[in-house]
Amino acid sequence: MSSRKSRFSSWKKTFKLSSTVNKQWPVEYICPISKSPMADPVIVSSGESYERRCIEAWMTLGHTYCYKTRMEFGSSTLIPNVALRTAISNWCEAVGIQKPSPPDQDAAKSFVQRITAKENGSSRESSLCDSGDFKQMEDLSAASSGANSPRSYSKSLENVSQQNSQSCIEKIDAVDSGRSSIESVADSFHHLSLKAPVRFSHSAVAMDMRHTSLDSSSSSGDLYVPLPFANKPCSYSSQNQEIVEEIEASGSNSDPEQVKDFVLRLQHSQTLEQEQAVTDLRKLTRMSVESRITLCNPKLLLALLPLLTSRYSGIQSSAVAALVNLSLENDNKVNIVRSGAIPYLIDVLKMGNPEAQEHAAGAIFSLALNDENKTAIGVLGAIPPLIHMLRSAADGARQDAAMALYHLSFVQGNRAKLMKAGAVSILLSLAQEETSDVASRALLILCNIAATSEGRKALLDANAIASLVGVLAKHQKDRSKGSQLIQENSVAALLLMSRNNVRFKSLAFQAGVMELLVWLAEHGNVRTKEKVSVLLSIMRGVSEDEDEDSLTRYRKRLAWSALSGPNSADF
Repeated sequence: MSSRKSRFSSWKKTFKLSSTVNKQWPVEYICPISKSPMADPVIVSSGESYERRCIEAWMTLGHTYCYKTRMEFGSSTLIPNVALRTAISNWCEAVGIQKPSPPDQDAAKSFVQRITAKENGSSRESSLCDSGDFKQMEDLSAASSGANSPRSYSKSLENVSQQNSQSCIEKIDAVDSGRSSIESVADSFHHLSLKAPVRFSHSAVAMDMRHTSLDSSSSSGDLYVPLPFANKPCSYSSQNQEIVEEIEASGSNSDPEQVKDFVLRLQHSQTLEQEQAVTDLRKLTRMSVESRITLCNPKLLLALLPLLTSRYSGIQSSAVAALVNLSLENDNKVNIVRSGAIPYLIDVLKMGNPEAQEHAAGAIFSLALNDENKTAIGVLGAIPPLIHMLRSAADGARQDAAMALYHLSFVQGNRAKLMKAGAVSILLSLAQEETSDVASRALLILCNIAATSEGRKALLDANAIASLVGVLAKHQKDRSKGSQLIQENSVAALLLMSRNNVRFKSLAFQAGVMELLVWLAEHGNVRTKEKVSVLLSIMRGVSEDEDEDSLTRYRKRLAWSALSGPNSADF
């Protein structure tokens, strides 16, 4: 015990100098648990940042919720907050103080134990978590709460892609159990989409999905078209070498000399050399699968990422396109996210040139195909700028932004972020106004949102039933493939909205859905007719038990078709 106290006191002494200026530290640099500046900040699933060892100690001691927000952890994954770490480092250099050092494990454990003791001793006080007002620099006792700990998260989202056919059926039957997103009808659309060709026609590479590990069965066949380059990109000098150890890829067969050459050129003081380097990297990763695997090295990523926000459009576009190419290999996707790429891509979405924005949307789409990345991408803030792109970008960028949001929306936390950001009304508007490709993708996202009770409520509040019926009416006489997809996905969204919804039938009747359903039952494609049959049974007042059996049979057929053939997500 004495040695533990000694180590704790020793670590606290390292902050003696900084404690004199503690009030001057930006509040976002302070760990909510240790009340000291963070040396190794990480992001948890609630979106908050903590000192790594402090939050690890918090979890190890049995806490299953975020200390600051009291939200349940949707995942135990800790995401390195590279941007915050760099900002802290730069701030220390600017004000002339020593960079913070991480606490040892015993010190971190002591912080958590002190917090727990304070909370247990002040259960009579009002809970601060009810208001969400947690001031990071307040005394530990001010953050006490009498609230009970939330329930632990019982399912790992990382297992979605590994479910067999029987578990897929069970998840579909459990749509209204209130559990995590992997237990909903939306998962059937996830499996369906993985069978469909994924196109990045605007990207730096013609992506043959049969060998790029994007889980697709066919190629788009699009040819690469060279994109214009600017003449004078800016220079860059990395100050983040210490991060390399943190994101070192395991099992890589990197050619040290080739990687070293690219790193030196990407960080060269001459802008023309940098421009040529990103051009060469873009071409090399476009042409060779082996090069994409070899060059996805932490040192190279560290040199490449700052060029994504270059003020020169050519260097920015080529840098983002190169990252898209690297992201095609499934083994690269997690390493790219862990390298800190998402904040850079978000900056491109917000302020990049149009070509770079298009590539950035494609990159996030590609990275979101990996289940391990979905929560991280949402937590890091990619959803609002992707929603914005649905309205303001070129058609190719809108399609990729929509598909990125579609894959992200399989995570419950991301669905909540979509609704909070006002995506429902935007998606309904896109379904009514846009071209078939964008509208189809918007409807798929709405299907995922409609798979939960909260989502159905948000859709009802947005008058979604009338909007979807209007979409069906608009495409009633159009026999094109695009319109058929829109019809099918609109019916699917209505079917999901009907679940345990006492208001659905009256609102759907008022919107005039019956005439359209009868027409689709005769003229729709096979998959649309299946969905229409179930929905007509609901609308015609079939008994609740029969209704349930019919809907369950439909979902089981949907699950089997997801594992064996083409589907409505055929883009």
